[in-house]
Amino acid sequence: TLRWVSYVASRFRFTDALFEMLRAVAPRGDFALVLEDQLWTAAFNGDAASFDLALSHQRGRGALLRRAALLRPLAEGRGDAFLAGLAQAQAEEPTFAQRFLRTFLDRLRAQDAAVRARNLPVLRRLLEAERARLAAAEGQRVATRLEDTVDQLRAIIAGLTGQPDATTGAVDPSREVFVGSLRVAPSDDLPWPFRVAEVTAPPVFTALNLRPVEWRDEAGRLVFGWEVTD
Repeated sequence: TLRWVSYVASRFRFTDALFEMLRAVAPRGDFALVLEDQLWTAAFNGDAASFDLALSHQRGRGALLRRAALLRPLAEGRGDAFLAGLAQAQAEEPTFAQRFLRTFLDRLRAQDAAVRARNLPVLRRLLEAERARLAAAEGQRVATRLEDTVDQLRAIIAGLTGQPDATTGAVDPSREVFVGSLRVAPSDDLPWPFRVAEVTAPPVFTALNLRPVEWRDEAGRLVFGWEVTD
């Protein structure tokens, strides 16, 4: 249900009215999580006003405020500053930066295609940076983690451009490969808070009769369709 609330709220700009609605429907213990969802959505959409308003309602939390500081340039449409801040965090706080980047990619994959496409220039530059870090990586553990990040970035970009990345290792059958993402809301029944109608499909060998029909819609326009009977 919280996933559904966050999804619906992400369809709108964050305002005081939306804040009051979320506070009314989200449990107090989970409200901060729902509010952070709006921070990420505003950042991905380049909506600085919604980002600042959502952040102003957050209570002081160290890790969240650090994530918000990294996201702010993205919300302001400053991709260069976002990438520079992330690179600095990777140099100074690698563990925190690793968690942030993993969360960043997970949340971006859950966005609509239009939102992901909006961030395509940042994703391409981020892929270049991660490839450079992979080339200079020392130690198998670090290299494996960077390979996973590069695979995720390649998959998101390929899904947006329709141009699969055929670089060495991308189709290696001995390892997992990220091939894109599935939208989980609202099409799946997990976050849907209402009863799902049970529809029984007709037997595949039953003959169906199609009859052309026509009617007028509410605006008086003529509509053509089919009546299906068995």
